[in-house]
Amino acid sequence: MTRAAELLEACDHGDQVAVERLGWREIVDALRIWPRRLGWDDLKPYAVAMGDEDPERIVAAIRQLAGSEYRPSAHEVFITMHTAPEPAHPRELAGRRDLAPAALQAVRMAAAAGEPICDCHPRSPQMTIDGDGVLRCPDCGGLEVGQYETAIESPQTPESTA
Repeated sequence: MTRAAELLEACDHGDQVAVERLGWREIVDALRIWPRRLGWDDLKPYAVAMGDEDPERIVAAIRQLAGSEYRPSAHEVFITMHTAPEPAHPRELAGRRDLAPAALQAVRMAAAAGEPICDCHPRSPQMTIDGDGVLRCPDCGGLEVGQYETAIESPQTPESTA
């Protein structure tokens, strides 16, 4: 039986011991910060939606939503748990090693060392990426133009110049 099924059974029987044994005591406590009463039937949607999720992540999502006037629905908590945070830098996309500050610094250093910039026409849509996150043309081996221009235009942080 899954944890979600066990939680639903505990809700049906009002079994606080089972809820605690399944690691949901802190979740129930977090949901009770809103003034409206939280009954066993009110807990069921949370058990269905997130019964098999990590309880610590659920509590963190609930606390993130604590500023709202009303208790968040199970759906809102679930979405909060599974939504990726916005990247810190607007041009830096999650998982883009080629836009990391260290990669852009490596591009600046490669260009300063005299590595050529790709001037193939037409340019290949497939680039290779090395361990430092530097993109290179698979045909000529030159630095990828877009990454080079981004590196030149991006501000250099003190730690990237060290």
